Amino acid sequence: MCPSISAWVDFLYGQPARLYVGNDNIWSSTGVQQGDPLGPLLFALVLHPLVHRIRDRCKLLFHAWYLDDGTLIGDATQVAKALDIIRVEGPSLGLLLNIKKTEVFWPTCDGAKTQEGLFPREIGRPVHGVKLLGGAVSRNEEFISGLALKRAKRAVELMECLKGLRDPQSELLLLRSCMGVAKLLFGLRTCQPSYVGGAVSVFDTGLRKAIEDIVVCGGAFFGDLQWRGALDTLHNSLPDLDLGGFDFKDTAPPKAQKILANALYGEIVKTVEEKFALSPRQRAVFECLRAPHALDFLSVVPIEGLGQCMSPVEYRAILKYRLMVPLFPVDDPCPVCRKACLDSFGEHAVHCKELPGFKYRHDLVRDVLYDVLKRAGISAKKEAPVNFLTDPLDRRSTLRPADILVFGWEKGKHACVDLTGVSPLVGLRDHGFVVGHAINKAEAGKVAKHEKACLENQHVFIPFAFDTFGALGPDAVQFLKRVQQVVSSNSAHAKGNVVFSRVGFAIQKGVAAQLVARLSAVSL
Repeated sequence: MCPSISAWVDFLYGQPARLYVGNDNIWSSTGVQQGDPLGPLLFALVLHPLVHRIRDRCKLLFHAWYLDDGTLIGDATQVAKALDIIRVEGPSLGLLLNIKKTEVFWPTCDGAKTQEGLFPREIGRPVHGVKLLGGAVSRNEEFISGLALKRAKRAVELMECLKGLRDPQSELLLLRSCMGVAKLLFGLRTCQPSYVGGAVSVFDTGLRKAIEDIVVCGGAFFGDLQWRGALDTLHNSLPDLDLGGFDFKDTAPPKAQKILANALYGEIVKTVEEKFALSPRQRAVFECLRAPHALDFLSVVPIEGLGQCMSPVEYRAILKYRLMVPLFPVDDPCPVCRKACLDSFGEHAVHCKELPGFKYRHDLVRDVLYDVLKRAGISAKKEAPVNFLTDPLDRRSTLRPADILVFGWEKGKHACVDLTGVSPLVGLRDHGFVVGHAINKAEAGKVAKHEKACLENQHVFIPFAFDTFGALGPDAVQFLKRVQQVVSSNSAHAKGNVVFSRVGFAIQKGVAAQLVARLSAVSL
């Protein structure tokens, strides 16, 4: 069937393989080896003729296989006939029926269930339903709810093991990627919604406990508002979720995508606004968390060599800052400038120029961006002097060095990338807030003088503005998208928004350093 790979298969399986167990070894002489990428294909090739014999000899309503898991639906005599084919003709192909894991189930029975000799005595005959690939095949409410509850409890037990890592960054990454609601989605899609209320309640309680352990170590002040913010953070990719077997992002037209996103993702924020009397700052923070690229840092895999790790204190500090969990006593003075902060959420720490982390944030983002450019093969120089004259009458007047100078970036011209970190919460008043206003204002201030000087000297000016929540200015987004294209074209392994994730993590790591610098010894 597959002659092009027959020589390779013969090389792998033409003779027994030696498997090592400590200092001893055993011979693998039967079947495909666990973990072999060819294993499923080879097994399917052996199973294929048996499947065809069942199809040709039996009249079944449904006949499907997922490797060694087969499902047959039809008249009882036809199902029994198919089972006999498997039992009698399977061994010649090396396929042995595991009768103890085989079950026969009748949603309604006409008496064939008790007919002597129709099915083997040792075969399972469940009364209320069967579990098929993790989903319930039943019309019995107790059976369905019990199966969903069992799955929810297993998911909660797994989440409880996270705290053993003692690393909130890894814990949250695992919770978002391979735990959490992903463990429950299949069950929710295959069970009647009215039967899974208890399972959802158990799961919801367990998930909240797991997030509380990550953010505040199970401590106090993690109220409903913080829980809603955490949900907003956990489900930042909800519009891309595969629901009911349909990937709406790929198949739905743009207008339908927008409606779906508003219906699902926007429901969280809508609930928050209706349930809580939000202050201007709280509304602003929720808007910031929903800004483009504000959540990119959550997908970063901890790699020490790339600077993609935070200490537990730093990571918890940044999560508390984003979820509006108080970090400091309101009357606790700044340990450096000694001013009364009158702020428990950390805004003073983010803006105090006397704290050591103020310049560190800017330099860290610059260094990470430069490293990204260097790894992408883009020629650039950090802190490059450009020596532009700002005033033709004053020959000594020059601009400060460019944070990063990218050579030949646009139509052969060098690009001066100038980084600016701002906070969207500066100057927040009771009259309201507009997301992106601080970034746009920062960019406008940069462009006026610097862009004019760059143009006069045959250079391109790129204002790279970012805020404390990770949102990026339009020019920064456009610049990073082009860098991402270069990275993707140079490496087949660069998947996703690697560039945006690295830069976003650097921003949050810088903010975390500012917050930790103000923490007292007692808090640490």
